[in-house]
Amino acid sequence: MLKRETQGTVKSKEWMVESLFLLMRKNKFKNISISDIAEKAGIDRRTFYRHFSSKEDILRFKISKLSKDYEKIIRSHKNFESKAVLISFFTVCEKEKESLLCLYKSDLLPRLFKEFEILFEMQYVKNKKIDITNKSVEIKYLLAYYIGGFWNVLNKWLSEGAKKTPDEISTILLKILNE
Repeated sequence: MLKRETQGTVKSKEWMVESLFLLMRKNKFKNISISDIAEKAGIDRRTFYRHFSSKEDILRFKISKLSKDYEKIIRSHKNFESKAVLISFFTVCEKEKESLLCLYKSDLLPRLFKEFEILFEMQYVKNKKIDITNKSVEIKYLLAYYIGGFWNVLNKWLSEGAKKTPDEISTILLKILNE
């Protein structure tokens, strides 16, 4: 039988995630305790442990949500045009910039990388109609190039305080790529 989450369960999880990220605005992740998160969320530790086994679990939960948001936007595109992909990626990033800045400042952004890598590759292969079982060396390197580029631009954007809009970033990158 599938376990369904009640509205109260979902709300409690959201409070804990929000509380962790609010705390991370002022403190490094490693310095935040379960008690800190529970207190900030207005719950007791038992409630915390009913939903998460650790604060790392909250990160996995949030990273999974970020991945699903990106996947939802990227799947809505009929093709894999550079501008649409860039704007989609940075639209999700802009929407979640406070969370991403917290991850960046706590040196936790690499935890998001693997999720992004898998999603990007999956969508690229699907949209370009590439047979995944027979990916050529060229496709593997092309994907590594694209994924690395996106990742480094994300890090650069965050290091500058995430001030540029998705449209500004895509315009800059497309101008560079077309030169």
